[in-house]
Parts: sequence; C-alpha cells; structure tokens
Amino acid sequence: MLAAAGIREGRLHDARHTVQAFDPATGMTRWKQSTPAVEPGTPLVHDGCLYLAAGQGSHVYALDAATGTHRWQAWPDIQSVSSIKTAPAIYRDTLYVGSRDHRLYALNATTGETRWHVTTGGEVDSSPTVTDGTVYFGSADGHLWAVSAQNGQVRWKVPLGAHVQTPVVADGVVYLGTQDGHLYAVDAIPAPRTN
Repeated sequence: MLAAAGIREGRLHDARHTVQAFDPATGMTRWKQSTPAVEPGTPLVHDGCLYLAAGQGSHVYALDAATGTHRWQAWPDIQSVSSIKTAPAIYRDTLYVGSRDHRLYALNATTGETRWHVTTGGEVDSSPTVTDGTVYFGSADGHLWAVSAQNGQVRWKVPLGAHVQTPVVADGVVYLGTQDGHLYAVDAIPAPRTN
C-alpha cells in the first residue's frame, strides 16, 4: 500500500510496510525501518520526529526522522478493534489522530501517552487540522467538529448531512468537502456560518 510522501529537512519519507527516508536530490535510501503498519496514513514529520498511524491497526508510531530509530509506539485507549488511518496533526507538544472507533485522540508527542479523546457519532477518518488552538476534523456522523487543542472541549459542531472529509483552514475559514459532492466554507470562529 502506498502512502503519500512527506519532505522535511532534506529527506523524502515514504511509508509502505516499512518506513523509508530517501534523499530527494538523488533518490538514494538514507534509512529503512520496519513497522507492523499496514496501509498506513500519510506520515507527519515535525521537529526531527516522524509520526505515522498504523492504517489497518490501532497503533501510532514515532520514529527519529534522521535515523529511523523507534522513539515510541502507542496504542490509544481505543474501545474496540479499530484502525487509525488519518494523517496526524501536531500542535505544540500534542499529536492528534482520528480513529474508526468514532474518536479523535490527543497523544503526548514525546511519549505517545493518551491525553484525552472526543467521541463523535461516526468514524473519524478525516485527518485533523489544528489552527490557533482549535482542532478541526470531520466525522462520518456528518458533522464538522471544532474542539479545544488543549483539552478536547467541544467548541462547536456543524451538521453538513454527509461524511465530512479532511478540512483546511485559511484566513479564519474552514474549507471542506463532503462525500455527497458538496464543498463548504465555514467561519472558524466564533460561531460558524456556512456559505
């Protein structure tokens, strides 16, 4: 399974049952590390660490981006056999991942320990986006969610009537699509309004 690649600090990172770092100029492999990840989500590289969701499993991995050495492997407090396929997002020292057990998880980015979670009415398989202390994400329950990055307190949620895809935030507006083919622009703060 192919996962999208990320470029950071002069390295191209690609995840396929093993995580590999390539030199973007030469294409030569810089390092290779095996993980149990099957169909992983898009990796995130931040401050020298590569974060990766397991895809068909309920694990999140942290690897040293320069060497591929394992830093930690976490099993969020998932309540059922589930999978984490989303690309992680990070804000300060917290990593955010969505899960098919209907939850968004906040993990300590240094240790992988679960800090909190928010339960929605459907699978959270859209990747979260964090801006100005707010985590935005979509759910299969048909809502766009906005929660506090610090503690997961729900700030608001907007019903959109269909499975919500990964949002993007720019200039105070949350842009997103839904699986029924609609594109929305929603005011990020204070009270949402769809356009």
